Amino acid sequence: MLIPDLGYGGAHLSFAKIATYLSKMHEVHCVVFNLDRKQSYLHPGKVHFLDPDSLANRSTTAIGRFEGRLRKLKLLRETLKIEATLSFLEGADYVNYFAGGPGKRYAAIRGSKQFDLEINGVRGMFRHWIMRRIYPRFDAVLAVSQGLAKELRQFIGVPNSKIIVTPNFYDISVIKEQIREPLAVNFRWIFEGRRCLVAIGRLHIQKNFRFLIRTFARVKQVREDVRLVLIGDGPEENDLVELSKILGLNVWTHKNTASTTNDEADICFLGYQENPLSLASRCEILLFPSLYEGFPNALVEAMLCGLVIIAADCPHGPREILGVDLNRTDVSQENLPFGVLLAIPNECSEKDQLAWCTSVIHLLNRNTRLMGEMARERALVFTGIDGYLPWLKLFPN
Repeated sequence: MLIPDLGYGGAHLSFAKIATYLSKMHEVHCVVFNLDRKQSYLHPGKVHFLDPDSLANRSTTAIGRFEGRLRKLKLLRETLKIEATLSFLEGADYVNYFAGGPGKRYAAIRGSKQFDLEINGVRGMFRHWIMRRIYPRFDAVLAVSQGLAKELRQFIGVPNSKIIVTPNFYDISVIKEQIREPLAVNFRWIFEGRRCLVAIGRLHIQKNFRFLIRTFARVKQVREDVRLVLIGDGPEENDLVELSKILGLNVWTHKNTASTTNDEADICFLGYQENPLSLASRCEILLFPSLYEGFPNALVEAMLCGLVIIAADCPHGPREILGVDLNRTDVSQENLPFGVLLAIPNECSEKDQLAWCTSVIHLLNRNTRLMGEMARERALVFTGIDGYLPWLKLFPN
């Protein structure tokens, strides 16, 4: 199993869970490019590194590093007599495909290639060109959602016979354990005296948090008793903090705990948390305005925590997770027993801000505890042994 690094994204979590599961029946070797990112999840057995000296490799060209990875992966395949290589994330997919050596090649696609805003310009055109030439030639391509499978067929050109849909799966016992973990003393005040909304994810343009903060500023004009909790870090953090201040919100941030008094804080930036569910489970509503996804872990995990959901109908994942008909061409607003699915919002759209603001206020006036129980019931379909079954098609015992 091959992935660029051992970071803490959704793909990395799935990589670790699947590696652990498959290791019960097979000899699994986890392979990464380097150690530049801190390992966040446990992996079975020994981890192999294609770039053993990452500091030295920074002085080589990108082409030189790529060629070195191809040689080392080929050697690993031959030495270990590898029968199949399963790669996660685009960079690893390229190494998997072009490296020589024995065994089948599988690619696990975790997010949209068509709607990813970082795949743009001339370089983006080249990336799409190369994807259309290599992904159809893999022995199998694993799509994390039905919507993503459709994109791979229609946009990338992968034959339907090579696509296997493998939704993320969740261990409910682990989720319950994370929920029960006590809060750190310095976070307990956040959930006292205010009703909390939460958003979880990397602070990146994909997550559309600028829109979320603008909408929350509107909510505060009507409901003074609410607080927004943001869990995650990323390149937009400083800009989001500044936007919050411009909009008149009192900001508390993990980087500057003296930025405002606890009682006054309207929005709290908590940064990366190893266990976000202990925090999220103490909130009432998850706000999920993403522009694109694959099969978002944060959405399912929040539902398993019993949170009411307000989500964007983005490609791909939210429809499937919330149980909305995949064949409908457009969803402007779908009211569900456990929340609302809304059209993808535009950051500066007054109409979109009003729609999300109205939904938040409406749900706060309802029995969020009862709706949260229904959300949990819906999310239970993504737990249990069924989530493992698609992998058995590729790796029969």
